Amino acid sequence: MLLKRITLLASVASSSPVQLGTPFDRRQVLPTVELPYGTWRASRYDSANDIYTFKNIRFAATPTGDLRFTAPAPPQPNSTIQDGSYGFSCISSSTRRLGGSTNGPSRLGGLTGVPRVVPQGEDCLFLDVYAPSRALNGTEKFSVVFWIYGGAYVGGSKDGIYDGTPLIKSAGGNLVFVAANYRLAAYGFLGGSTMERDGTPNAGFYDQQFALQWVQDHISKFGGDPNNVSVWGESAGGGSIMHQLTANGGNGKALFKRAVIQSPAFQTLHDRQGQIETTYKAFEEAAGCAGRGLTCLRNANTSTINSAQSIVMQNAVEGTFGFGPVADGKFVRQLPALELASGNFFKDMESLIVSHVFDEASMFVPAGISQDRDIDTFLTSVFPGLDIIRDVVLRRYPPSGSAGVGYPDARGRIQALIRDSTFVCNVRFISAAYACQNCTTPSSSVYNVQYSRSPGTHGSDVLATFFNPSGELSRLSTLDPSLASFAASYQSYLTSHAMTGDPNTYRLPNSTASWPEVTVEPTLRNVLDAGNPGFSLISDNQTTADVCDFWLDIQAAMTSLGGYAPPDSVVENPFTNIISVADASANFVIV
Repeated sequence: MLLKRITLLASVASSSPVQLGTPFDRRQVLPTVELPYGTWRASRYDSANDIYTFKNIRFAATPTGDLRFTAPAPPQPNSTIQDGSYGFSCISSSTRRLGGSTNGPSRLGGLTGVPRVVPQGEDCLFLDVYAPSRALNGTEKFSVVFWIYGGAYVGGSKDGIYDGTPLIKSAGGNLVFVAANYRLAAYGFLGGSTMERDGTPNAGFYDQQFALQWVQDHISKFGGDPNNVSVWGESAGGGSIMHQLTANGGNGKALFKRAVIQSPAFQTLHDRQGQIETTYKAFEEAAGCAGRGLTCLRNANTSTINSAQSIVMQNAVEGTFGFGPVADGKFVRQLPALELASGNFFKDMESLIVSHVFDEASMFVPAGISQDRDIDTFLTSVFPGLDIIRDVVLRRYPPSGSAGVGYPDARGRIQALIRDSTFVCNVRFISAAYACQNCTTPSSSVYNVQYSRSPGTHGSDVLATFFNPSGELSRLSTLDPSLASFAASYQSYLTSHAMTGDPNTYRLPNSTASWPEVTVEPTLRNVLDAGNPGFSLISDNQTTADVCDFWLDIQAAMTSLGGYAPPDSVVENPFTNIISVADASANFVIV
């Protein structure tokens, strides 16, 4: 989707800098913020809403040369006042088969893709800050929302529809909004034993963490409260938050206290020395660096790296994306569902909202699947060398004509399998861990959502989250005249949660329903249905214990069979109960 770039106020770009904390005439000059390594001038003033936008603030050094495929480094000092006109989106994949067609990243994760007008480059570790003028001029500190975009970990950008204006308006001007880039595809999510030894697997997650630390260190200069940060994300953004909550086995201190986790998604890549290393080797070969390792890859030009990642993605199993979060024994010690089940997650979360849409999986069903035997082939590719896992999954999702309940056709069967394994059970895993009602330690407040407003497909909730009647999405009002009022109500829940930890405190009372915390039972109850009629409470039949416990067992079995379980966190399962703890952890190493 082509979206217009935010235009800069060129007429005042040469104005003298204004020190924060002193009055300024908003019609004449744009304010500056001085950071330890440089000064940034606001790029835009929205007089209708009294909001300043600071575009493209560098939060880390350019990740090229020796910094390619490593954790982010602090930015270099720059004495020139920056106006936000310089800054790239991170390089995304050019193509990927999705639902049988070739699509750019704009299709991935709903409407979460990279606007084509935003240039892409490796020098991409920038963030944007939206701040009401009273935050810049006053002494009061406001709640902060930090947005992590989706795009299947191979596409996406902080730019586009992720405009903080409607959220600040919804919060009555009592909010500061931040959106940051992170590295994608091969640049951000290479893994395997070679990367563990010589590079940094999951570099994109380190980018997110580095940007969150930037918020802790610097957001007060924009009027934000570093002690009142809420992280929001959808699709890959939601999956990123799930990984941030379990980072390093939950050791350390979280850099946020609240979260809104929408459609958390990722492929379960656990086999560090096997499948993940095979992908790395394929990428190395495609870049002309076979056997020469990261030194060669770091010296390769950008076009070579781009071409290599495209080759890997084009050769990936249809319905998958080639790159994404990988177990690495360190940041991602093991699959996050297993960390949650083991109690290895950040316990200092005050409150979370966790959601899924009604139809998560239909757009991700591979076009090549039309018969049941195609599903056999698909699962053999997804679980290479794990026939026991493939066979158990096939029995769990029986074809039509099977004893018991089967699916009407192969596409319905694979859609249910992808929905459960990749999307909705992550919602239950997070909710059950944080809303634990039989735990000795204090639990967090957890609120659950099923977003069913038409079309109810993956990414459709992003429209309501960021809808602005006077912004880029305003034209959608002609297609859905009630979207504006619905979005205002939906946003009031979210921004109330960001400010207080309770979505009810500042919700619009005449157009919303009272929303209690979720009750974790075999079926999640007190779930808010955000649908065409409005808002009501339901029991969520898509996240049942029966289904999700099965997928937890599958993840535990894969990890134990490979010997990748941390010795202190081997999750028992019915499929590999003869494996000893020593064998389940035989290949768990920290490099």
